[in-house]
Amino acid sequence: MVKQLLKLNLPIGIVRVILSFLSERYSYVAVNGSFSFFKSVDIGCVQGSVLGPYLCNIYTNSLAKIVKSEDSEAFVMVSCLL
Repeated sequence: MVKQLLKLNLPIGIVRVILSFLSERYSYVAVNGSFSFFKSVDIGCVQGSVLGPYLCNIYTNSLAKIVKSEDSEAFVMVSCLL
């Protein structure tokens, strides 16, 4: 993700804020008033966050190029989805 953010020529301060937003996250499950232990979340973005759709677009931006280099039929399918 860092490489992709830097390729966009974002200011380094913005990149640091995004990386901070994505790091050291924890989650838990609550059911009927009972709570699980906190678990570290190493990947992903907070569901419903404002940054989520933007980060998804940045992350998947190069997907078509990767697929095209491997399989031209799959490239057509992925291109239709993007």
